[in-house]
Amino acid sequence: MGRGISKGDIKRRNERIYRTLYPVHKVKRELNLKCTLTAATFLTSVVEYMISEIVEISTNCALDQKKKSICPRHVMLAIRNDEELETFFKGVTFTCSGSLVQVHQNLLPPSIKKKEKTTEQSASAVPAQ
Repeated sequence: MGRGISKGDIKRRNERIYRTLYPVHKVKRELNLKCTLTAATFLTSVVEYMISEIVEISTNCALDQKKKSICPRHVMLAIRNDEELETFFKGVTFTCSGSLVQVHQNLLPPSIKKKEKTTEQSASAVPAQ
């Protein structure tokens, strides 16, 4: 006796075909718009890629600070130091993450300014091959 194909089987099959980790049917349902399954799949894939990119960069930031777990500060530092993610997250406030440290050149002591200028000049003096 044939059982037929249920809606749950179709949903799982689509996720398996497009190889997404996140459920496409839930994203489609939460949009509350009439959109095709292909559009929901594309949106799910983009969100999945962005999350994996942020987690990867945050992990590198945590390892640089010799930590084993990622905290909100690592996520904020990773996003603020990446040009493309910075433009995407412009105007976003991260809670419990502090602020990005930026010291203006005029506020540095003269000895540090001289060291930075000499390193910049030596880097620009390298002949092109």
